[in-house]
Amino acid sequence: MRNIKLYRTILGLTPPWTVAAVNPDVAGQQVVVQVDAGPGPCGCPECGTPAPRYVRKPRRWRHLNTCQFTTSIEADVSRVECPRSRGGRCVAAWRGGRPSRWPTSAWTKRRSPSGIAT
Repeated sequence: MRNIKLYRTILGLTPPWTVAAVNPDVAGQQVVVQVDAGPGPCGCPECGTPAPRYVRKPRRWRHLNTCQFTTSIEADVSRVECPRSRGGRCVAAWRGGRPSRWPTSAWTKRRSPSGIAT
């Protein structure tokens, strides 16, 4: 239970997104975090309006390491059918609200030539 709370905080998840499970593999030195949005509507990527979902597709993202463990996020990301705009993929909270980008954090957004975050 503490792992779920920890990763929910690290990823900055907001409803409807939640951590469903955290699966550490000590021998393989990896952690897989399963994230779920539940059965309800999802926010449209264009306008943010809650819209009905269709076509769920499993996705996997590489996240920053947890200590020396490779960390991945798995989730079923749906497309939304928005009545106000053209719709698209559900906005995933851990992806900075951008449906086409990898997970980011403050230190990966800007890097100086020396490799030190600025």
